[in-house]
Amino acid sequence: MRVEAEQLEAKGVAAQQIVQTQLDAYNSKDVVAWLATYADDAAQYSLEGEIIARDKAQMAANMVSRFAEPDLHATLLSRHSYDNVVIDHERVTRNFPEGPGTIEMLCIYLIEQGLIARASFKLFNKRFTPR
Repeated sequence: MRVEAEQLEAKGVAAQQIVQTQLDAYNSKDVVAWLATYADDAAQYSLEGEIIARDKAQMAANMVSRFAEPDLHATLLSRHSYDNVVIDHERVTRNFPEGPGTIEMLCIYLIEQGLIARASFKLFNKRFTPR
């Protein structure tokens, strides 16, 4: 029983490391390093099931415009892992079309073979910075 618990803990630590690498690449606006954390057949979804990106090519296209935002930065508020699933709560500073602000994200990552195989996101608490 103890060996199984240690194996699950090690798996959770490894899963957290790949998600942290992804977050660091996001904050560095390094699309190549960011994409390297995803499996070749990875996909991204809204938590409600809407497809955001079907493959890495769509992810890259989405992130090129996102990484062009001058104030883009994600702050990790909390992180939990359960086996090969990592759940982050983040506050992201963005340059929205309506103006600068922040949005909170619940990010759920499924890790398989050391890479993100699937990511689901819930966006909430969008706020604009007073001018």
